[in-house]
Amino acid sequence: MQLQGDRPDVAIVIATFNAANYLAATLESISSQVDFAPNRVSVVLVDGGSTDETVEIARQSGVVDLLISEPDRGIYDAMNKGADRATSRWLHFLNAGDSFENIHALSNILAALDEAELARTPWMVAGALNLGGGMSAPNRLISNIPHIWWRHAWGIQPHCHQATWFRRDVFLASGSYSLNFGTASDFDLIVRFGMLGHPHELTQTTINYLGGGVSEKKASQTPKILHAVRVERMQLTGPLRVLDRGITHLVTIINAARKYGGLAKRFMKRRRSAQG
Repeated sequence: MQLQGDRPDVAIVIATFNAANYLAATLESISSQVDFAPNRVSVVLVDGGSTDETVEIARQSGVVDLLISEPDRGIYDAMNKGADRATSRWLHFLNAGDSFENIHALSNILAALDEAELARTPWMVAGALNLGGGMSAPNRLISNIPHIWWRHAWGIQPHCHQATWFRRDVFLASGSYSLNFGTASDFDLIVRFGMLGHPHELTQTTINYLGGGVSEKKASQTPKILHAVRVERMQLTGPLRVLDRGITHLVTIINAARKYGGLAKRFMKRRRSAQG
């Protein structure tokens, strides 16, 4: 979909802080896309005042259209700044270290965003891989497609925020990222957009998510934070609030069992491979 004037279809917003070890790979992945063009895609990088070579890498890349480097109140504050300054119709949030799955991924994304526009759907999700923080752990598919809102809202279904696109006008009208929920601000945003309706879905795997971030390292704190989000966004009071707290404990137990069951399966698989 060709937009009027020089307004790009989508802005890729990258929030950084001392990310010199990871940023170049992300910018190279963007520039390698066969449909990467200024009339369709802009790159907005919001840096929190890095003391390493992050800003210099961004300046020399030839990819970044807008660079902001100043102290901020964390990654979601930085993302909000990028969304405010973007001029695009859609927003895409990537972190340093994340990348497109192949050189045709952006082509598929742009085509799917055109479809979402025609359907008047304000957000879109796609398939993604978790690279496990770049460690030796094998890449694993994130089971976020198809998106089932209630499963995500109660912490049962994972969601890859880097494989999500938002209409910028709806994002801003909704209040952007809340800074009240710490590492669960992305979860809060998905809950709010899910209340607007089902997302358009691109079933192909398009994003390689680096993984190993703060939200994964503090996973034990996640259920309590998700409960706080639901209480506020769903206006839960009295018995409903108590019931949700009970469900939170149950989901925590189920997710722990699934996690350790998966680890046990992978251990046995590696052991059989070694013996074979």
